Amino acid sequence: MEITFKPSSVNNLEKYIALYKSCFPEASHLQFDYLSWLYYANPMGEAIGADAWCDDNIVGQVMAVPGKYFFRDEIVKGLLAVNVVVHPSCQGRHLFKKLGLRMCEYGAHAGYDFVIGVANRAATLLWVRQMGFQLVIPLEARVGVGTLSLKKRASEIINSTELRHLWDENSILWRLNNPSKDIFLGRDTKTGWATAYAPTGKFGITATAEFPLDAGDIDNLQPRIFQPFLPRLFLGLVPTYSFGNCYVKIPERMKQSPLNLIFKNLIDSKDRVDPFSCFINFLDFDAF
Repeated sequence: MEITFKPSSVNNLEKYIALYKSCFPEASHLQFDYLSWLYYANPMGEAIGADAWCDDNIVGQVMAVPGKYFFRDEIVKGLLAVNVVVHPSCQGRHLFKKLGLRMCEYGAHAGYDFVIGVANRAATLLWVRQMGFQLVIPLEARVGVGTLSLKKRASEIINSTELRHLWDENSILWRLNNPSKDIFLGRDTKTGWATAYAPTGKFGITATAEFPLDAGDIDNLQPRIFQPFLPRLFLGLVPTYSFGNCYVKIPERMKQSPLNLIFKNLIDSKDRVDPFSCFINFLDFDAF
């Protein structure tokens, strides 16, 4: 059985859906509208990916979506690894590694500076051991009530941040238009910070994120309806921030798997980011 590799293409979206259905039959959101939005409606550009072909069928894929990031005081182009899939009939042939390395190669040739991702325990081992990614740090997973009030410490947080996604009007509008999930947004016009909320799928718990809205006509951004006061889940990282008593850690035994931030510099493979300088939340990796 001969396997060949090609860059991902919008022309193969129906084949991607067929592959996803065969591997993730319970992932009902992996449909045409959602994948078209995620891969091809992004204002930063189309997704970068590698496909594995056997005859006329796609049997594996690693896909990443573009984003604009602040990285060490510069604005750069980065990639977020989002979907990894290998058909059961082709597992054990190191396709994950081969596809991941090709995705990185395609991204480097397209001018992207790095790839980040949020991976579970099993996938983290493959990204790190087989593809040279840095295991940066597990994400904080906390449940609490009320706001995090990050804007009150905005200067300290931003000055301590080495890596964060840049959300401007175009990118946040794209993010809010996810066809498979409702996201609510409130913003503070005085500080430029915004708060996002999304359903988690757990009754009575909503995900929360607080972040700066960057360059763009953000005054023209119309907030969504404010989410009701409910227990909130924070999933991410905030440099220098102490959560206090209002947000408590979710015990390890209650997590399905720790989520780890991973990183690979496509220009300098030896580069490493400071684990305590990364600013990330659920908006940045499409968790909800």
